[in-house]
Amino acid sequence: MGKYSIEFKTQLIREYKKWEIGFKALAKKYNMTRDTVRGIIRSYLPKQNSKRLAEIPTVLDIAVCRSGGASATFDELNKYFTINNMPVVSSQYWNSVHGREKGEAKKDEEGLQTMRTLCPQYGISYKVYSLWKGEIRSA
Repeated sequence: MGKYSIEFKTQLIREYKKWEIGFKALAKKYNMTRDTVRGIIRSYLPKQNSKRLAEIPTVLDIAVCRSGGASATFDELNKYFTINNMPVVSSQYWNSVHGREKGEAKKDEEGLQTMRTLCPQYGISYKVYSLWKGEIRSA
């Protein structure tokens, strides 16, 4: 494990991403060198054409609707996640289930099939993310 915890690095990056404070001010605030702060931030923020994941968890978004509107809701959710460089798990169709009353979503066969495909995809994505972070060891 490095000198600084992942929680501290995440906090440093969040403060920097607010655009209210720069490397020099963060260094002074946390009694670090400017180069150390810059190194931490540059190593964890996504880079142009980089295959390295950002220091954020994988996102699984699901829209549950009464009748219509699932695709628009799903689109809005994905716009927020992708503009923030968050890896989004997908399925064979929009991640949505329909049902107006309690228990009706369980009758949406197409939605349930999408969920059956989506859940293992999320498991794979989370495992890859955890391997990248070093939380679990590969076989």
